[in-house]
Amino acid sequence: CSSDLSAAVCVALLSSLTVAADLSAVTDRIAARDYPSVFQAWNQATAFAGKTQPQMQALHDLVFLHPTAMGLRAVGPCEGESLEFTVDSLAAGLARRRELLRLNPAIVILAEIRYRDAPAGFLPDDSPWWKRAPDRGFVMGWAEGGYRLLDVGHAGWHEQVARRAKAVMDTGCFDGIMLDWWVDDADRQALVRGVRRAVGPEALILVNSNDREIPRTAAEVNGLFMECSKKDLARGYTRPEIDQIADTLSWAETSLRQPRINCLEGWRVVQDPRAGRE
Repeated sequence: CSSDLSAAVCVALLSSLTVAADLSAVTDRIAARDYPSVFQAWNQATAFAGKTQPQMQALHDLVFLHPTAMGLRAVGPCEGESLEFTVDSLAAGLARRRELLRLNPAIVILAEIRYRDAPAGFLPDDSPWWKRAPDRGFVMGWAEGGYRLLDVGHAGWHEQVARRAKAVMDTGCFDGIMLDWWVDDADRQALVRGVRRAVGPEALILVNSNDREIPRTAAEVNGLFMECSKKDLARGYTRPEIDQIADTLSWAETSLRQPRINCLEGWRVVQDPRAGRE
């Protein structure tokens, strides 16, 4: 392509063809994987033992990550408002996807869509989509990240999340999306219904519900990311906790939308959390 405009058209066409071809085959890819079947949560795989970063990533049959980890860069200063990606980054994202599928033809790639909290700068400070305290200050979320909470109940924010999910899917770089901090409430039910309408019936939706069942939103969701956290890192899981995890996984394997992509993550025992020793 000889100009920015024609380059954008070429990338857009390639993206649409990729979406159509890959989403129609995603069920086959899920069924084709062998066991043990492992997934990568958020963080990039790192080069190790002579293998490159993409080679390490491709050892996983499912990965979910922020769109920037595939090379995508939003157009505009605020990611949460943007519905476009730069031409160069679209090309980079599609190239990364092709490489991962070459290395592992069964791999499934999901994009995290932030909807519950975000860092400063994700939206303008005066955006109506930030959650506000009574004094109109920002409400802070997860302590370690220092992220601001977003207004999960705001109908306008639901619409924007759905638009952003569709924009990410339209790049052709992903098989679906991942939504963190999932609670089976009315606000998230409205949100995920809008997202499903936007991304279509074939795109995958994974949500992080920890060890909880989600009957209210199950019809729109293909899988649970069971990030089975525990408050006391110095001990293993108790029998009641293991029973809860097992019951929820069994429920998810029979109750969610097909194809199903349930992901189970257990937390290790840490003898000294300050030192990080197992």
